[in-house]
Amino acid sequence: MRKIIIGIFISILIITSAFSAAVVIEYKEPNRILEADNNISDTNIDNPKTMDLENKNEESAVELTNNLQSSPLDTIETSIDEISPYNITYSPHTITATGASDLDNVTLFYRWSDDNISWGDEIEESNDPVDSNTSNVDGSTDKGIENNFANAQDISPDNDYMNIQEANTGGGAGSITKAGTDTSGSGNALTLSFSHTLVAGSNRMIVVYIGMENGATIDVSSVTYGGIGMTKAVDGITGTTGFIYLCEIWYILEADLPSVGSRTVSITCSGTASSLEINGYCAEYTGVNQNSPEAIDNTDESAPADDTIENTISPSANAWVFSAAGCGNTGTGWTHGQSQIEVFDFADASSRFGVAELRGATGTESSLSSTFSSGANRMERVAASFIPASSTNYNLDFEYQWLNADFDKQNEEI
Repeated sequence: MRKIIIGIFISILIITSAFSAAVVIEYKEPNRILEADNNISDTNIDNPKTMDLENKNEESAVELTNNLQSSPLDTIETSIDEISPYNITYSPHTITATGASDLDNVTLFYRWSDDNISWGDEIEESNDPVDSNTSNVDGSTDKGIENNFANAQDISPDNDYMNIQEANTGGGAGSITKAGTDTSGSGNALTLSFSHTLVAGSNRMIVVYIGMENGATIDVSSVTYGGIGMTKAVDGITGTTGFIYLCEIWYILEADLPSVGSRTVSITCSGTASSLEINGYCAEYTGVNQNSPEAIDNTDESAPADDTIENTISPSANAWVFSAAGCGNTGTGWTHGQSQIEVFDFADASSRFGVAELRGATGTESSLSSTFSSGANRMERVAASFIPASSTNYNLDFEYQWLNADFDKQNEEI
C-alpha cells in the first residue's frame, strides 16, 4: 500500500502522490469557498488570503475512484483521512491518503465560491512525475557537475530546475614563456638595487639570478621584489676563505607578486665586502607551475681541472631550467651546452657572470654544462628546474532522457 501525506498551506495548496478523492475546501475571508474534486497530485494553488478548510460532507464520507494509467488490477481500494475539524483555520493542514503502490497519475480538480451558492468553472491542476530517466544516454563518460536532477523530473513542483557546470578535464602540460624585458645591475657594496618592470600574465614567476666574487666570506641574506620577499631556490659557493665565487637563484610566484609596473629588485648581503663584485639579473616568466622547483643542483669548483662546469639535473619534459654560472677570471665569455640559451654574459673587473635558460627540456637530459673561454681559476654553477602549469580544458557532456511523461496537462510539460 502507498501512503501519501498532503500538506495544505494558507497561501499555497500542496497535495502529494496518487489517489482519487472528492473533498470540499472553503476559504473564510469572507465566505470564499473552494470546492475540490480531487484526483490528488503534487500541485500548487496560490492565494494570498487566509484559508479555512471546510468538509462539505459532514460525515466526511468520500467515494474514491481509480485513475490507474496501467495496472493489472481490476479493482482498487483507496482511502482518505477525514478532514477534521470541520472548519480549519490553521496552516498547514495535512491529509493522509492510502492507495495501491502502482497508482501513477494524480489530478486535483477544484473550484471556488464567494457565497457557497454560485461556483466558478472547475479548474484542473495536475502533477505526473515521469516514471524513469537516465542521465547518460550515449554511454560515454559524463563530464561536468549536475545537481537537482531528481526535481527536474517534476517530482517537486516549483523546483523544476537543474544546475549543470562544466568540468576542467585538463589539457596536459602547458608551456612556459618569457614576459616583459629582462634587466640587470652590478655594484661593489653589500646592497644592490636595480629596477624591473612587471607585466601582466597568468601563472607568473619572477627570477633573480645572482653572481658575486669577494675576497672574504659573504652570503645573500635577502632578496626583495617591489618590497616583497623572494624565495631562494638554490645557492653555491666555491669556498669559505680567500677569494670565493657565489651563485644564487631566487624566485617569487604569482600569488605574492605586486601590481604591474616598475618595481625595484633589492639584493642584501651579509659579510665583509673585500674587492666585492656583485651582479644581479631579473627575468619574468608566465605559464609556470606555482610550486617550488622540481629539481635543483649546485657545483663548486675552487680549482677546476678544465674550463667546463656542469650540474647533474634531470628536468621533466617541457620544464625550463634556469642556470647561473660564475668565474673568478674575466675571460672572453661563456658558452652553454644542451641547447641552453644564453641570456646574460657580463664581464666585471676581475670576474665573469653568465645566465642561461633551457627552454623546454626533452625529459632525457641528465646534466647541463657551461664552458668558460679559458683559464678558469674558480667556477660556480647552480641550476633550478621549473615545470609548466597545466593547461585548462573545460568540457560538458550530459544527456538527459525522461520516459513515460504524459503531455496532456499544461503544467506537466518538461
